[in-house]
Amino acid sequence: GFLLGLQANDPQRMESALDNFRTASETFGRYNLSDDWVRVQNEMGVARSTFGKLTNRFQEIGLAIDAFKAAISETPRSRYPEKWSMIQSNLAEALNALGARESDSQLLADSVTAYREVLSPTMVRGATQSGSGPAVAGSKRQ
Repeated sequence: GFLLGLQANDPQRMESALDNFRTASETFGRYNLSDDWVRVQNEMGVARSTFGKLTNRFQEIGLAIDAFKAAISETPRSRYPEKWSMIQSNLAEALNALGARESDSQLLADSVTAYREVLSPTMVRGATQSGSGPAVAGSKRQ
């Protein structure tokens, strides 16, 4: 898959893996198997973003942003805070990467907004109370 292509520095293998992600996304379908579809969208976004950065194909980072936004739209923050936070962080990183490469101040501002949403007090408090998120400086995890 994609990781093997990445390890071998083989863009052709990475592209083949991206094709497999597209096929999986179509196979699962957005509304039939939502959890699997969200997972595929997030993983495809990570792969596209990585591939775009490594090959200077910025359109791939744009497609990664689309995949993350699609995954977020099917992941209610209130119901799945940890999954939402992970996808939102991936979105923020992709927005930052594309904004920096294209000198696009709006994308960079959107990245900051996305990061702030992940780091909002509600998200941090919820994650630390469940014991599964990162500890906040000065807080004690039990």
